[in-house]
Amino acid sequence: MTQRDIPNVLVEALNQPSSSIALLPFLTITHPSLAPTVRVVSDHFDYVFGGNTYAGMPFDARPMTDGENAPFAQLVMQNVNAAVSRALETAEERAQVVLTLYASIDFDLTQDPRVPISNAIGQITPGKVYEYAGFELTQIEVTPASISGRGSLPDYGREPWPPIQATEDRYPGLFI
Repeated sequence: MTQRDIPNVLVEALNQPSSSIALLPFLTITHPSLAPTVRVVSDHFDYVFGGNTYAGMPFDARPMTDGENAPFAQLVMQNVNAAVSRALETAEERAQVVLTLYASIDFDLTQDPRVPISNAIGQITPGKVYEYAGFELTQIEVTPASISGRGSLPDYGREPWPPIQATEDRYPGLFI
């Protein structure tokens, strides 16, 4: 699910040369081999949001492509946890990725960890600027310094059909 409804007031504020507003990408990676779920924010400070703590770790997240091919987004983060890189690299199942952008004005930047501000500032109402969810992490590359991958939608056109084959072990009555 992709949401790209950016309020005009926020777009104008972001486009000003002296804007103090930054966009903060929040990344959540879930996988059966990862416990707990990986939650990071591209900042040097930790954030508490939605009852979860997002570890401050700058990473690079490119927005989804909008071409004729299936959409994807490129993600690159530092390889600071061997368990995470090993789980993503060796897992048979794909990790699920959610990337959400929030404006820095939505958070109280004087606290550590940062927490959301509950009321609107000026005419800008706190909320999501951009989100993609339900994407799988594919084409994972792990180096000693970084973990990179593509967030893409599942390609059901490449799944085998039918998903269950009629074999002698499953249906012995067919093979008498």
